[in-house]
Amino acid sequence: MADEKKMEEQIKDIACSTSLKSFQRNRYFYGKLLTVRDFEDEQRYFIEKQRLINRLIHGEGVVCGLKVEKVENKESFICITPGVALDCCGREIVVPEPVEIDLSKKISLEEFGDEETITRWVTIRYSACGKEPVPAYSAESSCEETCCYSRIEEGYKIEVLEQRPEDCEPMEDEGVCQIWLELLSEVENKKELSKQLINYWEQCSSFSDKPVILAKLIISKTNDQIKINEIDRTLSDNEGDFNKKLIYSNPRLYRLIKCIGKSLPDWLKKDFPKITDINWPHDGVFKWKIIEVGTAQGGSKSSIILKKGTNLSTYVQNNLIKDLDIVALFYNENNVLESQYRKAKKFDSNKSKLEIDGQWDNEKVPNERTRYILILNQIRQFAELSRRLKITFDRDISKSTINNKTLNVIAKPYISGQELPFFGNMEVSLINLNVPICFGSYSPPDGKNEVSFSLFKCDQINNELKIAGNFILKETAKRYYSTSTYKTGAVIANPLANLINILKNADGLGLRFYIQLKGDFVLDEKDNPLDGNHLKGTLPTGNSCPGGVFESWMDIYININSLEKLRNLFKEFKANIHEYDPYVVAKGFGLTEAHTKDILNTWVKNRIIHYDEGNEKYYPLPEPSKTIIAYDKKFEEYTKNNAEILKETLKKAGIEAIIKSTDDLTERDKKNNDIILIRGKDVKETTIRKLKDVTSRVKWENSKGDREIIKSPYRKNSNIFILGGKDEESVTKAVNNFIKIYE
Repeated sequence: MADEKKMEEQIKDIACSTSLKSFQRNRYFYGKLLTVRDFEDEQRYFIEKQRLINRLIHGEGVVCGLKVEKVENKESFICITPGVALDCCGREIVVPEPVEIDLSKKISLEEFGDEETITRWVTIRYSACGKEPVPAYSAESSCEETCCYSRIEEGYKIEVLEQRPEDCEPMEDEGVCQIWLELLSEVENKKELSKQLINYWEQCSSFSDKPVILAKLIISKTNDQIKINEIDRTLSDNEGDFNKKLIYSNPRLYRLIKCIGKSLPDWLKKDFPKITDINWPHDGVFKWKIIEVGTAQGGSKSSIILKKGTNLSTYVQNNLIKDLDIVALFYNENNVLESQYRKAKKFDSNKSKLEIDGQWDNEKVPNERTRYILILNQIRQFAELSRRLKITFDRDISKSTINNKTLNVIAKPYISGQELPFFGNMEVSLINLNVPICFGSYSPPDGKNEVSFSLFKCDQINNELKIAGNFILKETAKRYYSTSTYKTGAVIANPLANLINILKNADGLGLRFYIQLKGDFVLDEKDNPLDGNHLKGTLPTGNSCPGGVFESWMDIYININSLEKLRNLFKEFKANIHEYDPYVVAKGFGLTEAHTKDILNTWVKNRIIHYDEGNEKYYPLPEPSKTIIAYDKKFEEYTKNNAEILKETLKKAGIEAIIKSTDDLTERDKKNNDIILIRGKDVKETTIRKLKDVTSRVKWENSKGDREIIKSPYRKNSNIFILGGKDEESVTKAVNNFIKIYE
């Protein structure tokens, strides 16, 4: 034993090089004395060079074979098949024959503890040992014979480890793929990217003596026996990346490239269907904008002369005159403004004369008292287009694959501006809306390579050309008046007259229609999927790969800044602003009555105004942030109690009201607040002393419970709301009817 141990100590295999170093080789000449060192250096020179190539060019991992398998009828045994690996030092590890390992000799039952299963790692590492001992003649003692190994066998050692061994030191390759892709694409900073890519190749990593992972074992114990549950040879993570290191030899790489080379041309040559045309402008904008508000200089039954200096050259040059609408406001025999809405036909810039399509109603002729609103209205053009949107393909398409599941239209209302409240300078999307689409019958009919569809409902299109304009304003009104903006008092008491104020910081509001076709599910008649990617917004579509989503969009855009021109014009209407008559409002703004009702009803739902079904009119409600409930001090025994009940109801609706008696009202209260007055049958003393200039038209001594709205003489655009009756029962009834508005 002592001799064998001494012999093992004599074996000094070539150590693992962990860094770069210079190489030296023997130089031979006649008469040179050769020693053991010379022959060892001769071997080291070639071996270390080969290992350097292995570790830097090939890397570490399994080259072939070395598959870990279960052994039939031996539950605690594993078998490793013949194969080759390279370790972190570049040393070849060769297993020439199958090797069986009894895990029960490497894992004790105590290692399980309270666990049902444990995980172990099967690794292999390089190991060298001496072979063929022979006598060595030594000058140390002629009487002693020493044996030495005459050969070194490069072998291996299989280990079963509790912890996963560390990887070899990796090269810093993070981001190299991104750099490579950017370098191939059309970018300006190619020189800088080239430097980064070169830096990646200029790194050399150090290496250490670590084993090569072959497999991960899940092991259990049954009746004091070890059993192998699972052998994981791929060692892939949740992302599908291999953790087990593999080496791709040149023959294998060649076979892979040859395989790809055979299939790639066929794949690239495969002809997938494409979209070649659409009948709407991709990224097009259909605008609504007030161009000018002014006073006419005259006209005829079929024309109007606009104010001097009116410049419509841009619209003439771009053939947009037919997209212009004119709203003329004539005074009738009662000296009240009436509006007429016409489409523009032709413009004479020398005379500032605008010809209309048709004639003015009632034989009206514009004169110096006639006011007008000139509007760019391309929403009408969008409404016409929405009757039939058409997609054209380069071949016959299976139309059953284009349906409401594969073709979607999404509408996204938005506002844009330089300094929007809470948002800053940006475009702000409000909400996504799924737009119903219809596949109907069209004239002329679609070809086999065409698919047409309509926005909204097919049976409504002919009768509702203004549906798009109504839709955008209705949804925008919903958005604005159903948020905390209303409850925090940002919306003032007269919402219709001050719609412009709410959006005063916005440049415009719009509705963007996204048209999406899911190419993965759209097939031609040979069942080939659509190559649908709309790259750079150009046609035909495609990137030579099947599938992909075709997406296009177009906008309806209303210029909010131009609405400022309506401020002063609105004041000229003789309508009582405390009674919102939809007909009067519609005529005043050149809108449809249905459109106006949509907006007013939105305000009703959000308790900004109230709709009285009896006389079919809309009335204002108190301003949320500045409301005082004033109870009649003379009838305090029941007016105060009703005031408390009303306050609690308003609080639930987000309105913080203050209660005061009529005697406690100050001039400041009346100038800064809306007032809800709860009164009895006799209020002369109260109105004379505290609410002077408030003239009631109701005979309260006979009232069984009424509500009256009076324009406040103290505060501009404000109101006094009077609730009362002839006795306690009548007052309670009036208050309860008012409370119902907020329930």
